Amino acid sequence: MENETQFSNFDFFDIFTSVLKHDTDKINLLNDVLTTLKEVLDRNNVQERSLEWDEIGAKLINGKVILPDTFENVLRELVVDNQLALLFLPEDMGGYGFTNLFAGPIIDLISQYDFSLRIASMSGIGISNLLLKYYKEPFDNALQGFADGSRIGYVAFTEPQAGSNLKNIKSTSELDGDEYILNGTKIYISNGGYGNTGLFLCNNLVNGKVEGTNVFLVEGNENITTLRLEKKSGIRVNPTAQLLFDNVRVPKENLIGEIGQGYNKVLERLQGMRIAVAFQSSGATKRVYQLAKNYAETREQFGKTIGSFNDVSRKLDSIKSQISRLEYYAYLSAYALDISNYNLPTDNLNLSKVPVNLTNIVNQSVPAGIDHNLTPYFVSNAKLYCSETCNSLMYDACQIFGGLGFISETEVNKIARDSRVLSIYDGTSEIHHWIINRSQKIIESIDKFVNPYNFIPNQTVYDKMLELKFPGIFNKI
Repeated sequence: MENETQFSNFDFFDIFTSVLKHDTDKINLLNDVLTTLKEVLDRNNVQERSLEWDEIGAKLINGKVILPDTFENVLRELVVDNQLALLFLPEDMGGYGFTNLFAGPIIDLISQYDFSLRIASMSGIGISNLLLKYYKEPFDNALQGFADGSRIGYVAFTEPQAGSNLKNIKSTSELDGDEYILNGTKIYISNGGYGNTGLFLCNNLVNGKVEGTNVFLVEGNENITTLRLEKKSGIRVNPTAQLLFDNVRVPKENLIGEIGQGYNKVLERLQGMRIAVAFQSSGATKRVYQLAKNYAETREQFGKTIGSFNDVSRKLDSIKSQISRLEYYAYLSAYALDISNYNLPTDNLNLSKVPVNLTNIVNQSVPAGIDHNLTPYFVSNAKLYCSETCNSLMYDACQIFGGLGFISETEVNKIARDSRVLSIYDGTSEIHHWIINRSQKIIESIDKFVNPYNFIPNQTVYDKMLELKFPGIFNKI
């Protein structure tokens, strides 16, 4: 365990943000933000209330989505009073220019309290990133609305016959004068019926024929009907809806990117959301470890605490040591995407406390491998590894609780149910395994590529289980 212990002692946020150390104001601001968020979450007893929210869930009443009052109060304090999304607007638009590296600790923290709150409070950030990438003046109202908390976002991509394969969509858009008319049914839409500003993926109809796909910014809810809310095993207070778009009119200026090129823009947008899943995984794992540790230290059987039994203590040690692996995957992918999106420098990392082999990995492998085509390799590795590993960790955490771990009213059970979605949404694990395998030819073409995942100490039992499920996932390059 010596190598594992050494690995666990690394501050991966400090390592991968060392490239930004010149911007001490931004680093200090992030620390202040984390302190404020924790104070808000603790003062509102979110970890205790999350069980109440889970029991109540989201409801559809007379066509309107209703969430628990206390949930909305906390959400309002995060996104309106503290303007959480403002952090991610560029500085020239009145924001603070936070990148994926800065988003990571925020996602991790809120995920330790409640997944649904994390999804709702940061729903506009992914949309804003896309609007900024293809910026034009008509997007200003939406961008400022997300920043001041008046806009709640949703993404309407998935359809009954088009899950991971979005090319199979049937929804349509057709130009009528200065407006496009949108039609189609979307399913599994997070914040569906509750959000008021979303993205809509559809076929581009020209004279009745499909010519590519479009993505639109849809503002308001006129002619959008919430057909139903799904009954889910987890993230119950986050509404997952089926939406009907019936002759929804949007200005032609609300087209994102080029006409007929919507599918390509979707793939670009998904990267940041997939990284968010990796940080959700690390946050959830930190919380269940603390819960399991506290329970093992107080629950007595046969005259002693169950934490003193080898099988239980070994599970606790395994869960704890796995956290550093999740963080490494998450921060490496965030760093990779930031280099790709923001052209970050890569030659001034402060790696004095890190073994030489990691210095070589960061300085040689990452900059050499980061380009438009290889970035998904890092992102998909993080999404697959963190989500699948987190689910395995949840199984062991619930096992430590024995019968209590099977009771839905317990927090550890709720977090385990919430975490099940991590390996499903934003691309299933099977899709990400395919993306990773697809990247191998690109990697092989890079001279002296050093696999950044070879730095991690010997495989754990969770890694071995993952390799059985996804052969070749730890291929040495």
